[in-house]
Amino acid sequence: MAELETPDGRGDRGHLDIRERVLTRVAVAAAKSLPDVAAYRTRFARRDLPNASVAFARTGLRTPADAHITLDVATAWPARLSHVTHELRARVGKDIAALTGEHPARIDIRVSAFAAARESHHATVEGEPEHPPHPPTIPHDPLSTPAALYFGLIAGAGLIVLGAIGVRDFLIFRELLPGPAWIPPTLESLVGTGWQNWMYFPAAAALVVGVYALIAAVLPRRKTHFRLATEDPAWMRPKDIARRCSALAREIPGVINARTTVSRKRAIVTIDVSNAGDPGLHDRVHEAVQSGLVLLQDPLAIEVKVGSAIASDGVR
Repeated sequence: MAELETPDGRGDRGHLDIRERVLTRVAVAAAKSLPDVAAYRTRFARRDLPNASVAFARTGLRTPADAHITLDVATAWPARLSHVTHELRARVGKDIAALTGEHPARIDIRVSAFAAARESHHATVEGEPEHPPHPPTIPHDPLSTPAALYFGLIAGAGLIVLGAIGVRDFLIFRELLPGPAWIPPTLESLVGTGWQNWMYFPAAAALVVGVYALIAAVLPRRKTHFRLATEDPAWMRPKDIARRCSALAREIPGVINARTTVSRKRAIVTIDVSNAGDPGLHDRVHEAVQSGLVLLQDPLAIEVKVGSAIASDGVR
């Protein structure tokens, strides 16, 4: 309740009772004004999002300064939740303060679902909002599987086996399973065994495995795709680039067949020609392939090799 002041300065002439519905509708309208808050209906509860509820800190008082607002929303995918919640909390508080003159005591936001982004939004209390741009997202190039993955899988499988043996011996010790234990006699055999010549081989193997694990842990992952010079992040696989180069080379008159191998820095195109004496064929193939790879962000060095001459009937 907000106390009203009369023009002559006398108070206690009445009060303003702000209903919960007013605050919830303002909060929902503010949420709908953001482009990253999407309209969504939950699958099981069949509730429409965004949705809001209000609770007041003190009984009998319904002023915005005592209001505890809880917003249940669905955000667009993909969206940064920290940015969306910060912007939504600021927008709800600003709109309620513009309407009632007081800022809510607390605004809680619960993200219940992800949904597709909307193309339009609604106006708020103060008119059409201005949304700050999202910080740019830096895409990461596709990378190969880390070398430590295979070592980790083998080590994990070994630990699982050792753990199963330990559980088995524990159950045997508790007389829950029949049979002899495996761990105590194995340890006694190892302790009682002196140095033998065959032990050099396990020691060398352990050294090799340790060095491999250390190298695999720090070895950088190699890039598996080539970045394209496009506005939206996109990549091509080396095999796709090789197929494109071969297709471009086959379109040149005089080329019967073409094969391409692609490395990180170079594309080698090997062509089979119908006339090995054509002096300009090499340059035409090189120019065609080079023009077809301008979409790559990092250009490849193109090398054209002339294989064998093939007649039009397929005879070499």
